[in-house]
Amino acid sequence: MSGDVPVAAPAERFLVRSTITEADFRVYARTYVEGMPSIKRVRRKLLGVAIWSTVISGACAIYILPITLRQFNRSLGAVAPGSLGGIGTLLVPFLFLLIAVVPIVMALWTWRRYFRGVAPMVIPGMLRDARLRGMFEPAMLVAEPRGVFVQRPQVASRIDWPQFEGIVDRDGVIMLVSRGTPLTVTPRAAFATPAEADAFVAACRRWMETAPKGLIADPAGFVAERDVLCPTCGYNLRGGDGVMCPECGTPLTAAALVWGARSEG
Repeated sequence: MSGDVPVAAPAERFLVRSTITEADFRVYARTYVEGMPSIKRVRRKLLGVAIWSTVISGACAIYILPITLRQFNRSLGAVAPGSLGGIGTLLVPFLFLLIAVVPIVMALWTWRRYFRGVAPMVIPGMLRDARLRGMFEPAMLVAEPRGVFVQRPQVASRIDWPQFEGIVDRDGVIMLVSRGTPLTVTPRAAFATPAEADAFVAACRRWMETAPKGLIADPAGFVAERDVLCPTCGYNLRGGDGVMCPECGTPLTAAALVWGARSEG
């Protein structure tokens, strides 16, 4: 194998109490949910309903309520003591009152829902899902050649290094960032010791420096004279086009090619 592809160093493992606290998750979930395009559309619809409900309730207050009061006074004057027929007469103003009150109640409820946001309705379900996936339980962080591997009691996931732009270590929190958005948030206090946290940051920076960035200019040339394994099926890509695995059809990125070369080496 050519010497321009570094040989993979051993993965480094770090045990943390939790990669995120429940309180931090609530803040993250609210920011994430309110920023979703679908949620923004729901909020715009809520705003429209709130405005129309306010207009209708205002019209009811101006026109229907005075009519209701006049009808109620007339009904009271027309009701004879002990007359069952007079009860039906009293139902008419009560129906008018109901017609007037319903839009007002709807307007108040819609404005309250709009200002509270949609997140309070969604976050409880997200919290239940996070608990099921063990997000608030101890986790193993593994900094390996391909990316960060997060292993929890219920689920495991990996984010490849090319997806990250950098690592932020401040205010007691370690964040791996992509396009200004943290993809992983780990409190320093979750590590066993401060030295463990420093070692994790150093390992991540070291792997980011050697990770491939963007696309390889000449994929065919990259695989022409070296053995590169397909990350999906393990097929040797030497002599291929470097764009797609001829065996299983997997598209090949820079990360996949460099990782395949490291694995073969």
